Amino acid sequence: MSKYVIRPRFKLMSNLDKKVVIDKLLSLSENNGIVTQLVSNRVKLSIPLDKQEYWSPILSISIEDYKISNDSELKCLIGPKENVWLMFVFIYGIAAMTFLFGGIKSLSELSLGTHSSLLLSIPVSLIMILLTFIAAKIGQRKGYDQMMFLIDSTLEVLELSDSEKEKILS
Repeated sequence: MSKYVIRPRFKLMSNLDKKVVIDKLLSLSENNGIVTQLVSNRVKLSIPLDKQEYWSPILSISIEDYKISNDSELKCLIGPKENVWLMFVFIYGIAAMTFLFGGIKSLSELSLGTHSSLLLSIPVSLIMILLTFIAAKIGQRKGYDQMMFLIDSTLEVLELSDSEKEKILS
């Protein structure tokens, strides 16, 4: 697995009750200054406000009771903030539409024997996709330390072992 992953998902098991897990995760705001938000059975953790940057990640944890025992299953998703994620989806969408419609129009005109300046939309859209991909990789590198801070804080407050961290990173 690459060191910089766009939206890694992982699962954790805790021998604590669901309510206790939620309370411990919410206590991160007092101990580490991590911004916590609780919605139903989902806790969102983000970097302290004074350290937040545009590329700062969010760790979203969905807590569910484990079916067999009194344990809790934590389904975790770490990635960029929603506005950053939406911006990349929008840019990729615009580039794909430019490639598709500009390519279809220009290639159909080319097959009819007329020259179309829309033929440039194909390399322009490919360059847009490449530049967006490079920007995403740069953002992943900038947010990596903060991502590891969120994961480490979560594992520490839930008193999970280092082997859990190794499973996440492998």
